[in-house]
Amino acid sequence: MNFTKPKIAALLAEFLGTGFLTLVFLSVSNSSVGLPYFTAIAVGLLVSMAALAIGPISGAHINPAVTFAKWTVRKIDTLQGILYIAFQVLGAIAALRLFEYFVGKSLPAMAARNFEWRTLVAEAVGTLVLTIGVAAAIYNDYDRLTNAAVKGMSYMLGIVIASVAANGILNPAVALGLHSFSRAYWIGPLVGAIVGMNVYTYIFAARENIVPLTFRRNRVKNAEASSVTTKVKSTAAAKPAGRASSATKSTKAKTTAKKKR
Repeated sequence: MNFTKPKIAALLAEFLGTGFLTLVFLSVSNSSVGLPYFTAIAVGLLVSMAALAIGPISGAHINPAVTFAKWTVRKIDTLQGILYIAFQVLGAIAALRLFEYFVGKSLPAMAARNFEWRTLVAEAVGTLVLTIGVAAAIYNDYDRLTNAAVKGMSYMLGIVIASVAANGILNPAVALGLHSFSRAYWIGPLVGAIVGMNVYTYIFAARENIVPLTFRRNRVKNAEASSVTTKVKSTAAAKPAGRASSATKSTKAKTTAKKKR
């Protein structure tokens, strides 16, 4: 991989994007309003902003699970994926150190010491929601504003769902930056992201499976055909009337001629 300026810019974008995302998580979750709903809203806004700001530069993955899922559907090559994940992790760690500098103390660990399947499943389901939104933005060729809105809302809703039984992070790098690092917070998002991205790619985004659009086109064609048929019938119905009127005119002309005689 040649480190040209655009590629360096993409790596820096992933570093900064993941760092800012971690800072938002840390700031809201450690504030007086650190409820999952407020965290979800703040994170959704940050993801939307990142999609607009760095989306054209790096794709705005800012999540190792999303990067790995894109790699499984061949949307990113291996070396680029490894570098993205490395810079995402570095960005999260840098954000943690910066936040600890701000508050003047070290943060305690948030993750449970014992492995819990509920945590893993919750993180997986939340990330599934997130990556379905990301895949939809990829394959439906949305404009930039719609793309950003879909990604932000997907992350927001994924956090709301996952926070029922977990910390609702959906991001292995951010989990590391939040001191919520465990197998559940790494494996869960990776599994959910792989399932979500592949399901959308090979089922929803497959051309032969876009049935609603086909139905819609058929309805349009049927409507056009019916309108054409209606026009033909109305024209055909109008022709006898025209003939009748001409016959009436000729009869009137004959009557007038007889009167003159």
